Amino acid sequence: KELKGLLKWWRCQRSNCCVCTAVLQVFSTIILLELFGSPFMRNASLVLSLVVGLIFSAVFTVDGKGFLTGEKIAAAPAFTFLWVKRFPLGFYPPAILPLLIVFTITSVETVGDVTATAETSRLTVDGQDHVKRIKGGMLNDGISGVFSALGGSLPLTTFAQNNGVIALTNVSSRQAGYGAAAWLLLWGILGKFGGLILTIPHCVLGG
Repeated sequence: KELKGLLKWWRCQRSNCCVCTAVLQVFSTIILLELFGSPFMRNASLVLSLVVGLIFSAVFTVDGKGFLTGEKIAAAPAFTFLWVKRFPLGFYPPAILPLLIVFTITSVETVGDVTATAETSRLTVDGQDHVKRIKGGMLNDGISGVFSALGGSLPLTTFAQNNGVIALTNVSSRQAGYGAAAWLLLWGILGKFGGLILTIPHCVLGG
């Protein structure tokens, strides 16, 4: 019994060691690319570090099983859509007032987020152009919230996380946003791509 407990402890320690090594490897790759990489490599440091992490996960194993397996890719369908499943739509009156309060708060947040994005993108934050951008952000929140509810998901709202990406890459072009939206749409339809993202170990993706 003590021997089994010792073996279990050893497997746990070995697994934790591999997880920590994967996390440190991702961080180390990002730091090395930021210090010694070309401008392109610095801009793509997150993607390149994930690729290196995937290679690391494919090489190392714990208890004969690798961190990187193709089970989720094999189980994922080739194509998937929002409308493959049908479910009845309902109306819940007690949720009206709380959601009105929530959307009022997110509307105020949208004003600040759009303004921060404009400042980071070196655009003017006053005048009719800025008012038009704020109206577009609020309209986007409303339309995306409706489609999210119809798709069985939570409503979406504007966030300012991309401001850090704009500040790091100095890219605020709308074409970059269109490209990211196209990739997200493609990955949402092609189930194998979604399975590939789910295959990335948590220690690599979190690292």
